Order: sequence, then C-alpha cells, then structure tokens
Amino acid sequence: MGFEAVVLADQDLAPAWQLEFQRSLDPDEQDVALGMGSYCVTLTNGGAGQNTRTS
Repeated sequence: MGFEAVVLADQDLAPAWQLEFQRSLDPDEQDVALGMGSYCVTLTNGGAGQNTRTS
C-alpha cells in the first residue's frame, strides 16, 4: 500500500504554514469504511494548530 502527496509551504525550515494533499494509491476495505478511501487535505499554520479535511 502506498500513497501520493503534494506539500506546499512558505519555506523549507520551520514554515509558518504548510498545505498537504494526500491520497492512497490502493485504499483497502477498512480505509473506505472509515471514510479514508479518497483524499486528505491538511493545513498546518505554524504552531497554531492543524485543520484536516478527509473525504
């Protein structure tokens, strides 16, 4: 099982923000049952926290 990811950030070291897109290349039955069979988008805003959207 593998995945693809694209990560965007304002800088390499200690970014103030980071936006990450991920998707599984071969989601299994458990992934689909848990709602994780499609994609995930995560926005991390420095030390302020993280917001994740999965579909």
